[in-house]
Amino acid sequence: MISPRLTGDVMRRGRVVALIGFLMTASALPAAACSCAHPTAEAMWDTAGAIFTGVAVNAAPAQPGFSWTTFRVTESFKGANAGATIRVLHRSGSSASCGMQFTLGASHTLYANLREGGLSASRCTSWIFRGEGGPGLIARLRALRAR
Repeated sequence: MISPRLTGDVMRRGRVVALIGFLMTASALPAAACSCAHPTAEAMWDTAGAIFTGVAVNAAPAQPGFSWTTFRVTESFKGANAGATIRVLHRSGSSASCGMQFTLGASHTLYANLREGGLSASRCTSWIFRGEGGPGLIARLRALRAR
């Protein structure tokens, strides 16, 4: 006969092994959060198709998980003229899943990449202009534009 104490030990060890197995499997899953590099103004300048500040005037679904947002450009740093209306493709949805939502009627600064059919942006190409680093980054882009 197996002692109750031995049975309890085996069950506890089994739970621990199962928990370790679960944690190892979970850590192998892709991360849900987005992480972004911190490019310099010069790196953005060299790689972006357009860098601008604009007012979001329209948003429309493009394909599942993506939207088009139309901006009226108020300040151009590169690749777009002030006063122009441009459309940018981006992931839609929550920022936790790398999505972006632009507030209609509000001003947004972003850099966009050239792609077949127009411009595209990611969460990483707009969030860097927010917070403490934004004004310095915009000042550096203005200096690059002026040279």
